[in-house]
Amino acid sequence: MTLLVLMSAWLVAGPAHAQEDPNPEVGERDDVEKQALAAYLEGASHYEAGRYPEAIARFREAYDLSPRPQLLYNMANAYERLPDYPQAIQYYREYLASGEAHDVVAVEERLRRLERLEEAREAEASASVPLEVEPIEARPVWPIVTLGATAAVSTVSAATLGILSERAEREALTYCSNTLPGGDVLCDSEAEPFVRRQSRRALAADLSAGVAVVATVSTFVLLARRGSSKKRASVSLVPNVNRSPGLGLIVSVPRRR
Repeated sequence: MTLLVLMSAWLVAGPAHAQEDPNPEVGERDDVEKQALAAYLEGASHYEAGRYPEAIARFREAYDLSPRPQLLYNMANAYERLPDYPQAIQYYREYLASGEAHDVVAVEERLRRLERLEEAREAEASASVPLEVEPIEARPVWPIVTLGATAAVSTVSAATLGILSERAEREALTYCSNTLPGGDVLCDSEAEPFVRRQSRRALAADLSAGVAVVATVSTFVLLARRGSSKKRASVSLVPNVNRSPGLGLIVSVPRRR
C-alpha cells in the first residue's frame, strides 16, 4: 500500500498564476497551496517512517488547505495501517465518491476487504458468551498456619513432658519397694515430691497430646475444604472469525490482578 503522489499537481499550480495576474488573492492562494504541499510532504515522511497518527494529522492539514481527493486516499491508507478500519472505510468511501479516484476497481476491492474484516470483529464482540463458574469464598490462610503450628508445638510438648514424667517416676521408685502382698509398692516419704512431679507432668503431657490431635485434625479439615473450593473465573467463548485460519471457538480467560 503506497501513497498517491501529489507533487506534480502542486508544481503545475500556483507560481505561474502570480506572474499572469497581479491580483493579491491569487498570491494568497499560492501561499495556501505552498502550505498544503509542505504539510503533505511532512505527512509522507511520517508515513514512510511508520508514524501513522502524525501522517494522518499532516494529511488532514493539507486537505483542509487544499481539498484534493488524493489526500483522502492517503488518510484512508494510513488509517488502514494503524489499524483503524472504520476510519479507513470512511475515507476510502469519500475518495471513491469524489469522482476523481484512480484505480477504482482496486480501491473498491480493498474497501470490501476492510468491510469484511470489520464485520468479523463486530460479530466476535457480539457473540462473546460469558460463563460464570461457581464463585469461591476467599478463605484466609492464617487459621491453617496457626493450627498447624499449634499441632507441632503441642506434639513436641507432649513428647517432652512424657519423657520428664517417666524420669520422675523412676526417681520416685528409688525410694519405694514392692514387698507388700499383692505386688503393691511401699514408698518412703522422700518419694512424695517425685510422685507429685510425675503426676503433674503426666497430666500436662496428656493435655498437650489432646491439643495436638485436635489441632492436627482441624488443619486437615481446613486444607480439605480449601482444596475442594471451586475458583471463580470469567470465561468467554468467542467465535474464531478474525484473521486466524482455524475454526471453532476461542476460550478467553482474563488475568487476575
